[in-house]
Amino acid sequence: MDFWVKFVLLMQGFIEHFFDIPDCRIERTKKHKLIDILFITLSAVLCGCDEWEEIQAYGEKKESWLRKYVELPNGIPSHDTINRLKLVKPSGECVKKHTRGGFGAGGNYS
Repeated sequence: MDFWVKFVLLMQGFIEHFFDIPDCRIERTKKHKLIDILFITLSAVLCGCDEWEEIQAYGEKKESWLRKYVELPNGIPSHDTINRLKLVKPSGECVKKHTRGGFGAGGNYS
């Protein structure tokens, strides 16, 4: 199977698996959807980005491609917004539910 076909299947599996993950951020500060930020971050990291600024730059460069999979109603989040997500700690049940069994097309990625 072609690399890009596998990549797209993996990302679609990611969206399906993590779409309903609870968002622990303060409601009034939510400008970007959690699934959008997670999708951008995973895509960027899989493509070699390892700094918050690189993830933002990746999102800006690939925005039209990203919009095929996520909505991005407020565009690409800033590197500061992406960075802040690492401070949000989901509950134990949330982590168990979303890491059990993996995700993706035919593979277990947990």
